[in-house]
Amino acid sequence: MIDEKGNQIVNPNRDVIRISPANELLTPELLLLHYAYGIFPWHNVREGGQIWWSPDPRCVLFPADIHINRSLRKAIRKSSWTIRVDRNFETVVHLCASTRPVTWMSPALIRATIELHQKGHAHSVEVYNHHDLVGGLYGVAVGRMFFGESMFSLAPDASKMALVALTRAIPDFVIDCQVQTAHTSRFGVKLLSRKDFTTMVFDKTREPAMIGSWSSWQASVQSLLEDREWPSPLPTTGEGTDRLLPHASETHHNHGWSRQSATPPDDSCDA
Repeated sequence: MIDEKGNQIVNPNRDVIRISPANELLTPELLLLHYAYGIFPWHNVREGGQIWWSPDPRCVLFPADIHINRSLRKAIRKSSWTIRVDRNFETVVHLCASTRPVTWMSPALIRATIELHQKGHAHSVEVYNHHDLVGGLYGVAVGRMFFGESMFSLAPDASKMALVALTRAIPDFVIDCQVQTAHTSRFGVKLLSRKDFTTMVFDKTREPAMIGSWSSWQASVQSLLEDREWPSPLPTTGEGTDRLLPHASETHHNHGWSRQSATPPDDSCDA
């Protein structure tokens, strides 16, 4: 359901997949496993345990379908800013947490996310005005899925430019936007049922991955409107989720859900 402002209304009884036990460590491996199932951490913690979500429907962006409206095109054409990737990941994450009144990003989640970046799985897109970081976003890449987590702006349109840059850098990925908002709906996002989304995630995360730093990718903001073939941030490794998560079948059985259906256990949605 979408409200009058264009924001998707989530329902904890339907959209919460599981709540971690209080003694479960939030590790990079646990994060990666959840993302590979299309499940993400949100709304901080409850009773000491992380809450994991899989909204139905799910908001995604196919890079080829991105819509750039007239005002954003005008801003891009006039901009002298620069896009860089993976140059200042930790700062991006901390700014995503600190520039909003309430954040779901606990210290444990921030630490695990930074470790994922150090292992080559989490990435940031950064917008610079000369040497000043004015906006950006970050997310986690698994196979050919990019699970967008958060974005921030310290200057008008900066986070929007970061999203456009992401579509140029990874045109053959699918970008998970989690839930539709008035902000993301301007870009031509699509809403998929949970069944269709998890089927797509199952396939896309098995495609060759780009594991490592994407810091070689750089562009001027103005160039984002050019119709050309963009360089890849990193050569593919030829490895998908199966190699990254060799014990996934055992782990998802222990947690009580099915990757293909993302069906929560009977007691996991007791929100």
